[in-house]
Amino acid sequence: MIAVTLPNGILMAKAFLGVAAHATCAPLNPAFNQAEFTDNLKDLGAAALVVPRGEDSAARTAALELGIELLEFPLEPKDRDEPLTNTPAPDDIVLILHTSGTTSRPKQVPLSHRNLLASAAAVAGVLDLREDDIALNVMSLFHIHGIVGVLLASLHVNAGIL
Repeated sequence: MIAVTLPNGILMAKAFLGVAAHATCAPLNPAFNQAEFTDNLKDLGAAALVVPRGEDSAARTAALELGIELLEFPLEPKDRDEPLTNTPAPDDIVLILHTSGTTSRPKQVPLSHRNLLASAAAVAGVLDLREDDIALNVMSLFHIHGIVGVLLASLHVNAGIL
């Protein structure tokens, strides 16, 4: 499982899609303080954390204190003997989000590739999204509505995203 904390925008979208193509991704709110990052990273059992390249942050400090590998984004190309070959199955968990925790401790919500694809298709259908549409994303990409309602629904129909 790889956690990602980047400012909202195209880099976060690219990081989410890149991680999700090969591993379980847990987007985290970049406004968390160090204690919140520590709690979330521990709860997730994160193997790595994607952070902005060269920026000091509460996320970076929490990950370093927990011994979690840091991946700076944008990533530097690495020489590889072999390309990544793991292809996820439809029922593999691709996304882990946490509930808001308004009534108790936040709980993990695991979602599969099948869940996300069905949700993206449903949103695109309800909104009648088409290839010539352009979506303006004002939702956070650590939130289900930003990920599914805008990013994945738009990609589902090959629409543009701002």
